[in-house]
Amino acid sequence: MPWKLEVSGSPAIIEVIYEGDVGPVELEAAFTAALTESVHRQNPLFLANLVALTGGHSIIDLMDIVTRIEAEVVDRRFREAVLVPPGTPLGPHAEFYETACRNRGFNARVFNDRDEAVAWLRKVVPPGS
Repeated sequence: MPWKLEVSGSPAIIEVIYEGDVGPVELEAAFTAALTESVHRQNPLFLANLVALTGGHSIIDLMDIVTRIEAEVVDRRFREAVLVPPGTPLGPHAEFYETACRNRGFNARVFNDRDEAVAWLRKVVPPGS
């Protein structure tokens, strides 16, 4: 499986770690697993870790995920930090995803530093809110 799900910290952050090529089917599976975990924990904080991702899906596949976020009536406190290494060719895809989420009222932001991403997630939605 080219992705795995981890939950850590307080407030908990649901992290999806992608590795290698992640095709549209795997991307959908990762999204579904993260959303299920979010509903179970009543927690809207996500970290998409793309550090080891090499590709496998298109901007259209990402748009399908954004459309699903909107259709699933995801908690409006939804926050997703997208972690990409500096200078990666994945940057434009991550930036597209960020913009598409923001255009629909969901807060996503691209980061190159894990500590900054985690700090942003924890700062934006304080525990218990």
